[in-house]
Amino acid sequence: MENLPPLTPEHIRAIFSTQPFDEACVDRVAPYYADDAVFVDPIQTLHGRDAFVAMNKRLLARVRELRFDVHALAADDGNVFLAWTMHVTMKSPAKSMSVEGVTHCVLRNGQIVSHRDHWDLVGSIVGAIPVVGPAYRSIVAKLG
Repeated sequence: MENLPPLTPEHIRAIFSTQPFDEACVDRVAPYYADDAVFVDPIQTLHGRDAFVAMNKRLLARVRELRFDVHALAADDGNVFLAWTMHVTMKSPAKSMSVEGVTHCVLRNGQIVSHRDHWDLVGSIVGAIPVVGPAYRSIVAKLG
């Protein structure tokens, strides 16, 4: 990790806030992940920095634009939490969607050893379907 600025909660916020989130951003953040870091989201569990980087690059190859708006940051004793909205525009079909979520990173010895993203998989997919999305949101609002 030579010549890297220290990994702080504010630095993690800055990484997520880089616009657009692209391959250069993934390459900048990769050294901050431990070799054996674990990434978990509603779709997958990945083991190792290389798997995490490869997943991000596959995602970026399928999108026209990916960006995050970070709304809140909380940190305590090696745990960093970010609340965000991810905005994605796919290449084909040119469909845009926004997903709200929270990231929890665990830091040890200046590296991320665990990165877990929490977001609504069903709501994100169903919400993007014309006609069905508004109906789904209406039902969920009535239940809540």
